[in-house]
Amino acid sequence: MAKDDINGTKVQIDQTVQIVNMSEFNKYTQTALLTKEYHVFLKGSGALHKRGLPSVTVDYDKIITLQGLNGLAGFNVTSFDIIDPPLPNGSNIPGTVSIPNPSFPTFELGKVNMNMSVAGASIGTCSVPNVLLQPGDNTFPMIGVANQSAIAGLVLGLFKPGIVPIDVVGTQVLYNEENIPWYEQALQGLMLRLDLDVTGALQEFAVSDARWGRMQQEVTLDAVADGPDAVVHFTQPRSALTAIGA
Repeated sequence: MAKDDINGTKVQIDQTVQIVNMSEFNKYTQTALLTKEYHVFLKGSGALHKRGLPSVTVDYDKIITLQGLNGLAGFNVTSFDIIDPPLPNGSNIPGTVSIPNPSFPTFELGKVNMNMSVAGASIGTCSVPNVLLQPGDNTFPMIGVANQSAIAGLVLGLFKPGIVPIDVVGTQVLYNEENIPWYEQALQGLMLRLDLDVTGALQEFAVSDARWGRMQQEVTLDAVADGPDAVVHFTQPRSALTAIGA
């Protein structure tokens, strides 16, 4: 819906259109998703007709400034649990994600699949179904499938405070089980960094599963270098690690 600020006239358009240049549409979608602000140029003419009045030709020549999604800035995992055995859908780290939409349009993505890694090493995948980004704050359930042993090892070794820097990259966008390339290409080129505090989830997991306590007692981690290139050596048998889902 558009509104003329001068005389208050409102024009509502509800029309299905065919995309004639998919390459340019992909570029537009990437711009809308990845930038903070972008411009749309509206140029052309059309007939405006109101019942009971003769039609009038209207010429359009206007630049519209719109807010974008700014690279999904503000994307966050607001809650999650570490569980074993996994849920029927395969998730062993179910949770909730928050995705803000500071723009005016609504973006219907569908199911978004992502990879998760730490310092370039994969730790699992996550999926967010039925993503409908309406203006404002949006919350969705997350289906996470992660290597719980790897996460625990990171906390016991390189990231003892419990804050793990997880990089998330989109891999696939599906709507009714069909790939949506204009969203998919945009998200595949976007890396999101989440500094995730996993200590609370691990502590709750320890209370419900004695295997975590055995792991703490039986496994010694030795970080032989600092930073993202550090190497972690397991100086005790890995059986305690594999017991919780390696």
